[in-house]
Amino acid sequence: YSTGRGYNSIPLALPNGTTIVAGSCAGSGGPGWNACTWHLDAQGHPVSGFGDNGLLTHGELAGGTNNDEWNAAVVVPNNRVLLCGASDSVSDSQDEVIARIHAADGAFDTTFGGGDGYWTDDVMGLGRLGRVNDCIVQVDGGIVAGLEVHNGTDWDVAVIRLHPDGTRDLEFGDVGVVVLGGVGTEERHPRMVEQADGRVLLTTSQSGTDSDIIVWRIR
Repeated sequence: YSTGRGYNSIPLALPNGTTIVAGSCAGSGGPGWNACTWHLDAQGHPVSGFGDNGLLTHGELAGGTNNDEWNAAVVVPNNRVLLCGASDSVSDSQDEVIARIHAADGAFDTTFGGGDGYWTDDVMGLGRLGRVNDCIVQVDGGIVAGLEVHNGTDWDVAVIRLHPDGTRDLEFGDVGVVVLGGVGTEERHPRMVEQADGRVLLTTSQSGTDSDIIVWRIR
């Protein structure tokens, strides 16, 4: 693939034996990074009909013209894939983004996110850097997303939940968001898993006077 530069390669095995690789890529000298998704067959060859020779690029989902990225990918029913990341916004910040695409051709699933196939927002309303670092799909189809958000001084971790159709669950947490952070500390890099009882375990890194790994459990 002649994408110039790339990073954030997240592999995702599909039930039919093919592989989705999600991340970011940019051509040499390009205006920034695009959110990129590759679809490879069992032998590692591009899947015909998916994007441009097996490569699909997304940019400007939040209206900006700079950096976009995928940080997590999840298989969902009916041969679809959930992509979670961030997109440069019109305020030169980054907004959180979750998209749902059809695995066969990479087209947006227009039953998700209000009809355009993706959800995006500045969840904390700070107009700064914010990104979805990880996401999981719960048994009922709801999507729990772990975000890292810059508050102007340091980073906090926030957790949100979307309904299966890609709209915000505003009954989750405090008006739709749970913020995990402390005064004088910086929380980063959330990763999540759902327990058998439906509660979510979330790990983050925390730095203050020293560096720690924190494990949170959310009902």
